[in-house]
Amino acid sequence: MKTKGFLLLLILGYSFSVYARNKEKNYMIVLKDSIEIETSVEELYDWFVHLESNFVPWSERHTKFELLSGGLEPGDIIYFEQCVEGVWYKVKAEIISREVDREGFSFTVESTTGLAEITFSARAISPGRLVFTHTESFGYGESYFGKIGNFLLFKVFFRKQGNWELIMGDMKKDDASLKRILEG
Repeated sequence: MKTKGFLLLLILGYSFSVYARNKEKNYMIVLKDSIEIETSVEELYDWFVHLESNFVPWSERHTKFELLSGGLEPGDIIYFEQCVEGVWYKVKAEIISREVDREGFSFTVESTTGLAEITFSARAISPGRLVFTHTESFGYGESYFGKIGNFLLFKVFFRKQGNWELIMGDMKKDDASLKRILEG
């Protein structure tokens, strides 16, 4: 009987790890906020290219940002910390895409656990004006294993960190702060 229980745990663990590494996965929850900013795509992109020096001044809740493997190119690893209303988020993430053209850019990181993805993107709407979109996605997909994993992670083990209203409020504050910084 012990062998069957161990085998079941092994299969579940393997299923979760395979699912977490799947780059095409869907997420349990996707939070999105957009804001118009009077700046050029180039100026905002340059601001993000210098995230190492801009992250902490961006918000009073941001406490640390490090480039762990060199830079901000796909495959590079970053680390950041922030404290939102007493809840700490300490995230190690891989840059999975960074795309730019004259019309806009997109910059995406995925946590090394595979449970969260953050995308910052911008699209020009007129000369000197753009729409900035901040998207944060969390959890496993909607499979049977995903639902169990999401429940355990966000309702049992990490309840405080899985407060979607808190995260959405922080995103809106960050986006408003970015607008103030760039429109200065």
